[in-house]
Amino acid sequence: MGDAVTLLEAIYRLRFVVWAETVTDLHRHYPDGRMVDLDDATAVHFVVRDDATGAPIAAARVTFLAAPAALAAPIRGWFAEHQGHRDPPLAFLSRLVCAPPHRGAGLARALDHARVAIAEERHAPLAAAVASSRRARSLAAHGFVVATDRGPFAYHLGADRVPLIRPCGPVAQVLPGAAIWRIDPRAATVTPWTAP
Repeated sequence: MGDAVTLLEAIYRLRFVVWAETVTDLHRHYPDGRMVDLDDATAVHFVVRDDATGAPIAAARVTFLAAPAALAAPIRGWFAEHQGHRDPPLAFLSRLVCAPPHRGAGLARALDHARVAIAEERHAPLAAAVASSRRARSLAAHGFVVATDRGPFAYHLGADRVPLIRPCGPVAQVLPGAAIWRIDPRAATVTPWTAP
């Protein structure tokens, strides 16, 4: 599972399996069992793989929005309100999944760290995410705060999901020793990622 395309396909299937635990009609939106969207082609993906098989056991992505004008107007306005007068790229953290047998091992925290670090590396003035209340507490360790309004994300927030933002600033949390791999779909590369 070393090549980027094969690994991304496995991640799309892992997403589907994990999200299907809580979203009952997921198959209606993703009938092929692959949870993939247009952002996957340009996002930076991070993955933790099983040591024995190389299969993904946890994964997440960060999408850099370099042209907010291309966003839907309500989302563009929400980002503009929360970024002040800062310039793009804006970082949007999404699609975090962890296989059930590996939950509680700090993998989500390690992937959060990787995504915040890449946002800092690319000088994103603002990072945003939409997360459950439980995940919001974990993201707070990385400097995220709950946004004051739900903005255009209200349609998929639900009762237990909140929008979060994080202004530019250094990454404060030190990573545990998780082995994380970075996938660049445009270059079709899979490389080891190390914490700054």
